[in-house]
Amino acid sequence: MKQFDNKIFGKPAFTLVELIVVITVITLLSGILLAKYNDFTEAQKLETETQKLVDALELAKKKASASDLTPDVGGTCDSFGGYKVTVTPLRYSLIMVCNDPPAASSTVYDYFFSSVSSTITAPQNGTILFKPMLAATTDDIGGSPPSIKIVNTAIASVYKNICVSVAGVIEVKNSAPCP
Repeated sequence: MKQFDNKIFGKPAFTLVELIVVITVITLLSGILLAKYNDFTEAQKLETETQKLVDALELAKKKASASDLTPDVGGTCDSFGGYKVTVTPLRYSLIMVCNDPPAASSTVYDYFFSSVSSTITAPQNGTILFKPMLAATTDDIGGSPPSIKIVNTAIASVYKNICVSVAGVIEVKNSAPCP
């Protein structure tokens, strides 16, 4: 038999089966991690959209309690009715409400949901009204405490409930119903 002078032969090395097993395990772990990362980013989108809606509700509450007439162009609103947030599955709007004349009501902020779908559970027509200070009654926000359920369509098992009490306290519940 002929002896090979090459130093590569004769040294221990990985077999083809071992290499295939290692590559398969790495591929499976990468796939699982990628799916978990996708769920994480979708949950972060849900958190961001929820916080933006809570900020709009807080802004409506603060502007109403301060009787802020900033968007009233030309002073045409004779009877200030507060601020309302109208939520639909695709967007939400912050609107200054003018009772007299109603046409003087104006949209202050209009935002479209990026990747989440919202489901309105309690308020009629998806509207939450905050009346000015000293004009508060128990039916300020539709008679019963409303909640807004926000669901990310990519991860439907996770959702956020935004609860608004009759007193105007706004809180977020993670995948739990409002009281």
